[in-house]
Amino acid sequence: MTNVKTFTGIYQPSKQELNARTNLFKQVIRFAALNFRMLKMITQGHH
Repeated sequence: MTNVKTFTGIYQPSKQELNARTNLFKQVIRFAALNFRMLKMITQGHH
């Protein structure tokens, strides 16, 4: 008996998606954009 399970119907990310997930430069840009959007929402919400 083996403990290995195979999942045939799962989603497989494309090469572009894997690159976007592992590219540090892209992650920094996305993080900065997210922080900018949050900062904008916070400053607009507190009059």
